[in-house]
Amino acid sequence: MRVSAIIVVAALLLSACGQTEEKAAPAQGEVIAVIESWAQALEKGDYDKVWEHMSKESHELWARNWSAPGAARDQAKALRLALESEFTAAEEKERIRRDLEKFPPMAQLEGMTPQKYFAWKVNSMQTADQRKAAREFHQKLNVKEVVIEGDSATVVWIIEEAERFYLVKEEGKWKIAPNPKDRREMEAMRKKEGQGQEKR
Repeated sequence: MRVSAIIVVAALLLSACGQTEEKAAPAQGEVIAVIESWAQALEKGDYDKVWEHMSKESHELWARNWSAPGAARDQAKALRLALESEFTAAEEKERIRRDLEKFPPMAQLEGMTPQKYFAWKVNSMQTADQRKAAREFHQKLNVKEVVIEGDSATVVWIIEEAERFYLVKEEGKWKIAPNPKDRREMEAMRKKEGQGQEKR
C-alpha cells in the first residue's frame, strides 16, 4: 500500500473514532444528568422522584426487601408479637424494642408499599447533612468515566473507593439499577422460585 493510501485510511479511522465519541457524549451527559437529578431529589427528601429515577429491577429489589417471605415486613410483625407476648422476659422485650426501631411503626405496616418502605428506610438511615454530602459528590466534576454498552451504563468516580453507579435504559430513559451482586442474587431467587413453581 502506498504512503498516500495509508494516510487516507488512517484519516478515515480517526474520523470514525471521532464520530463514535461524539455519538457517545450525549448519552454520557444523559447518564450524568440522571444521577445529578437523583442526588438533588434525595437531598430535598423528594423520594417519589428518587423512585422514578430507579429501574424496574431496583423496584423489585426493594419489594423483595420489604414483602418477600421472611423479609422486613414479616420480621417486624414477628418482633411485635414477641413484644406483646406474656411469655417474653422483660430484658428480651427491651432488646425487641430496640430492634423494632429498624422498622416502620406498626400502624404503617399493613398499608405500606415497597416504595413507601424505601422512602421510610432512606429517610431513617440518612441525616440531612448526609443527603447534602451525597448531592455534592454525585455530580459531573467527580465523574472519572462513563462506560456505555448498549442499554447499560457504568459510572466510575474519581475517588476509587466510591461505589460505582449502574444504569439501564428503559423506555428510552436512563434509570439507576442495582449493582451486579444484587442483580445476580435476584436472578438466583427468581430461578429458585421458578423451580419451586414447576414442582407444584
